[in-house]
Amino acid sequence: MSECSKCGITDHEITPKQIKKYLGENSQPKEENEWKNGEWVNSYWEQTDRMFFVKEFQTFCKICE
Repeated sequence: MSECSKCGITDHEITPKQIKKYLGENSQPKEENEWKNGEWVNSYWEQTDRMFFVKEFQTFCKICE
């Protein structure tokens, strides 16, 4: 689970509207999980993972960027 060091949002709190706004993608259904080579592929959870990045050893979300 990822959590933003600035605002505290977690990947479980990311909404489909935020995925659309910040990633420019339609969100995938949460029920459809595709696990390949040790990571989520083409899934809602893979999209929420991409909403976060690390800078100077802290995790931030694209909303706070």
